[in-house]
Amino acid sequence: MTFSISGLLTVYDICLIAFLCFGVAIGMVFLNSFEEGTNVLVTLDGKQYTKASILNDRLIEMDAKTGTMFIEISNGKVRVSKATCQSKICLRQGWISKTGQVIVCVPNKLIIELNSDNAPSLDAVTG
Repeated sequence: MTFSISGLLTVYDICLIAFLCFGVAIGMVFLNSFEEGTNVLVTLDGKQYTKASILNDRLIEMDAKTGTMFIEISNGKVRVSKATCQSKICLRQGWISKTGQVIVCVPNKLIIELNSDNAPSLDAVTG
């Protein structure tokens, strides 16, 4: 028994596959077009906790709702290096380095976001 793919695909299937491949290629270009962040803004319980440059390595220790958390800034990247929340999703998000990337810890009401001094105020969605 031989298998022939040409009998299974129509012109519309081929057009759909080409369209999807084009969309993926455009998406990859768009995702890689974000510039490196220069500042990290840490918000705890809706209030700005600190704003720091990611160009200077440091370890931020903070008392959050579930206990002590550590935010590490190293080599132009940021991550949560120790978390006391139960799910530890913020810890598993890993390093972020590009403008617009965010780490969120819902139990501690913590938001870590990267921005840039020369980033435009509008994003790709708002135009």
